[in-house]
Amino acid sequence: ATVEEKAEEERAKTKVENEAFEKAHPDFCGNFLEDQKKRQAQVLKKEETALTNKLKGNKAFQRKKFDEALKFYLESLTLKAYEPTTLLNVAQVYLKKHDYADAIEFCTRTLTVASKTNHDFRAKALSRRATALEKLSGG
Repeated sequence: ATVEEKAEEERAKTKVENEAFEKAHPDFCGNFLEDQKKRQAQVLKKEETALTNKLKGNKAFQRKKFDEALKFYLESLTLKAYEPTTLLNVAQVYLKKHDYADAIEFCTRTLTVASKTNHDFRAKALSRRATALEKLSGG
């Protein structure tokens, strides 16, 4: 038998075994699926709350309420820590507050988590970091 045929036989065998297990243990499998749905709902709620906080931060930033914007952005990051947009927003708030060291830190975090193929995020992070470095050095 070819490698593909062996792999297909293994998949079919695993499927039969799984079906037999599920039939023999309906309570366990039902509880497992119920728990999985609850976890998925929790993840979705967490992502929605993070997005809501980010949007509230955006509105506060537009009103030039930088401390309020920062509070919302940081709350968003506690729920979704590796969100490049929010990290860049925090860096921008720190730039507006003349807190250049923290701006550099959040730009660097953005560069760490942003995909190498996402040139827009990387360009913004590099530009903001360069601005902060220039201001920090007295330029």
